[in-house]
Amino acid sequence: MVLADIHVESSGPALINRGRLVLEDLNATITNPGPAILSNKWLTLVGAKLTGSGAAAIENSGPLYARNVETTGFEKALAVKEGQTPAPDGQEIVEYIAGPASGAFKARPQSLGLEIKKTPVVPWENDPSKWISPQEHKTAETTWSQAMQAAIDTPGKTHLALPFTKDEPERMNLDAPIRIRGDIARVHGTVHRFHPQTDPKSLIIIEDGSAPVVVLENMLNTPGIIIRTNRTVILDSVHLLRPKPGFAGDIILEGSGNVFLNSISANIIVRNAASRIFARQFNHEPVSLAVDIPFGKMWILGWKSENLGPRAEVGPEGSLEILGFNSSEVGKNKDLNPAFVVNDGKFSVVNTEQHGTTIHNELVRETRKGVTRNFTIKDSPQGRDCYLYSGY
Repeated sequence: MVLADIHVESSGPALINRGRLVLEDLNATITNPGPAILSNKWLTLVGAKLTGSGAAAIENSGPLYARNVETTGFEKALAVKEGQTPAPDGQEIVEYIAGPASGAFKARPQSLGLEIKKTPVVPWENDPSKWISPQEHKTAETTWSQAMQAAIDTPGKTHLALPFTKDEPERMNLDAPIRIRGDIARVHGTVHRFHPQTDPKSLIIIEDGSAPVVVLENMLNTPGIIIRTNRTVILDSVHLLRPKPGFAGDIILEGSGNVFLNSISANIIVRNAASRIFARQFNHEPVSLAVDIPFGKMWILGWKSENLGPRAEVGPEGSLEILGFNSSEVGKNKDLNPAFVVNDGKFSVVNTEQHGTTIHNELVRETRKGVTRNFTIKDSPQGRDCYLYSGY
C-alpha cells in the first residue's frame, strides 16, 4: 500500500505498522510521550516531519528504509533492535537502511538518490461549457474513434469526459489512433472500460497542445499510450491491457517532458534519453517486461508485481530507483529469470520482499564492462528478500 501527503494528530502513535507500507510525506504530531511510529514489518518512509516527546520518534524492529525524516521534541529520531544497522544520532534521518547493502559488484551503502518530484495539481474546469464527451459526436455513421477525435479537436474544449461503462453499447472499441492535442488538458475516464483492444492501431497518442500539463485518468482496458510531446504528462489510475504479444498495451515515452504515473498497470518503454518518470504505486501484473529503460531516469515509490520473468531492464544510459518492491507471484509460471537485468546502467532497489511458493531465485543479473554476475537469494543476507541492492 502506497500513501502520500498524510497528516495525523494523535495522543498515541500515529502509525503502528504490521504489514507492508510505503509512505511519502507523513506529518504527525503526538501529544503524549512515546514514539510516533511503531513498526515491525516492511516500512518504506520517504519524507516525514514527526513532532512529540519521549525517547525516539520511530521504534523499529523490522525491515525499514527511511529518507529525509525530521523530528522535533524527541531525544532522537530512531531506535532499532539489536542486530540491525545502528540508528543515527540526532533528530534527523538523511537515509537509513535496516540491514547491509548488497550488490553483484561494489555494493554502495546508499540508494541511487534520484530527484523526487511531486505530481503537479491540475485544477478541475468549473465551466461546463469547456467539457465535452465523445457521445456528442457519436452517430450510426461514425465510429468511436471518429467520435472521440472530433470531441478532442473541438476548439475551446479543455476537459474530455468518457462515458461511464459497464455494458454495451457505450464501451468504446477503437480502430484508429486517438491523438490528444489542441486545448485538451484532461481526459477523465469515469472508470471507462474500453473493449479489449486487439487492433495494433488502437493507440492513444499524446501530442503537443496548448495545455502545459495534460492528464489521463480513471480508465480500464486502455489501449497503448505513446507520449510524443515534451510537455508534462500525468497518468492516474490507468490500466493498460495487453491481451497477447504484438498488440498495443505499452506506455511508450518518446518525448522529453516529465511523466508522472500514479496507480498504473502497464509496461513502460523509454525511447528518449531526456525522459524523467516519477511513478507511485506501480502495479504490474502481465507476464512481460515491465520497464525497459535503456536511457532516461525513472523513480518508483512502491512496486507490486504478480508474475515472474524480468521485471525491468536497465541499459547503459538508464537509471532506475525503486523504493519498496513487493513480489507476490501467482499462477503456474515457473520462469525463474532474474527480477532485474542491469547492463552497465544505474540501479538500486530497497525493501525487496518476496512471498509465495514461486519466487525470483535470481534477484539481479548485472553486467559491467562485459562481465556478468548473478545475484541470487543465496547471496542476499536476507535470503529471498533484500534490504538494499545497489548497482551504480
